[in-house]
Amino acid sequence: GADRDSAVRAAVAERLRPILMSTTTTLVGMLPLVLIPGPGSVIYRGLAVVIVGGMSLSLLFTLILLPALLRMASLPKPAWLDRLLSTERWTNVENQA
Repeated sequence: GADRDSAVRAAVAERLRPILMSTTTTLVGMLPLVLIPGPGSVIYRGLAVVIVGGMSLSLLFTLILLPALLRMASLPKPAWLDRLLSTERWTNVENQA
């Protein structure tokens, strides 16, 4: 397979259009419930606001945060983290108990 960076770029490029289209149709479908006043609109306005906010945040998380986290996971571990997670350190702790 490809290295992690190119795989993440390819996955984002492949999934960008379907994610944007599904989010856009949901947001456009909810806008009348949020913006247009009328009888009974008070009941559905709260639901529509929550759905619009959740879909907007999930779009940002999916397209920005997730690729950034995957990129961070591909970076080499710092030496202090290797020492912290070393198995001999934890076996010494278990033997002391």
